[in-house]
Amino acid sequence: MLGAPSGSPAGEHRATDVQEQLGSELAGVERLIAGISDEVDVPLLGQLLRHILRPPGKRLRPRLAFLSSRLGHANVRTVTLLGTAVELLHTASLIHDDLVDESATRRGAPTLHQIASPKATVLVGDYLFAKSAALATATDSLAVMALFARTLMAICDGELREVANAEAGDLSREQYFRRIEGKTASLFVAATEGGAILADLRSDGIEAMRQYGLNLGMAFQIADDVLDLTGSVEVLGKPVGSDLRQGTITLPVLWAIENLSDPLIGAAVAGEITAPALFDQAIARIAGSAAIDHAMGEAMRYAGRAREALSAFPHGEARRTLELMADYSAQRHR
Repeated sequence: MLGAPSGSPAGEHRATDVQEQLGSELAGVERLIAGISDEVDVPLLGQLLRHILRPPGKRLRPRLAFLSSRLGHANVRTVTLLGTAVELLHTASLIHDDLVDESATRRGAPTLHQIASPKATVLVGDYLFAKSAALATATDSLAVMALFARTLMAICDGELREVANAEAGDLSREQYFRRIEGKTASLFVAATEGGAILADLRSDGIEAMRQYGLNLGMAFQIADDVLDLTGSVEVLGKPVGSDLRQGTITLPVLWAIENLSDPLIGAAVAGEITAPALFDQAIARIAGSAAIDHAMGEAMRYAGRAREALSAFPHGEARRTLELMADYSAQRHR
């Protein structure tokens, strides 16, 4: 059974437990990330890298890499390289995503293309893609290198699906799920499967962690899409309903289209609304409907599948923390 909501004392305790794990290992990731901007001899590149890498995030993907590696026996140095590589891959994808979506802010700070030209922005993203690949190569694991190549292809596939679906007006659930698997879940898989590979787990253990990462990533993205509609500017670091404003159709919006027959929502989806107040009304109608419960039900189902994948491993601290992360991933909607 999934745990208490994140707003309850039990949920807050669980979230705190997750955040306090693995401090010394994550410090190694931070040191690697902090040193990246000092390695370059192009002043503009160094300046832009410092801007994009300075705001510390949750480092969720490195945490997953370390926890997954604890299910076996891995060298901390190589897992640090893996965790940093996945984090940089994630950051690079966000740089390009923000540029494509014309997003003005992320985590309350200006996006990179707001302070640099589009050309420079693309090149910084490309640099981080290359740096992440170099770190993956430094693990000396051919399996990890192959995993990274597949992950990068999956990210590009997800991004292109988003563009193609928007241009074609394809609002199917199938395309939505395939899109978030490529854009989001693939990075979770890179962390969890990569950690399992470096821990020298057997093939069935590696597959179990691939399934865990895949389902965790799906739950995380669905909950994130809900939070985009139900959160606040302070929590989101960007305007509420940014996805819909940018023409990105998410699961709760799909449910609203299919079930509400609301002309205002239909006009918002079609991009026919220019008045901010009307757009706010459309978002509020979706957020106040059963679309939220429906989407969170889907997120919880994926989180449950992630938990089930962990049944392949004996009980212990690493498994317990991974289970809590699965619970928490589907509860981040307020």
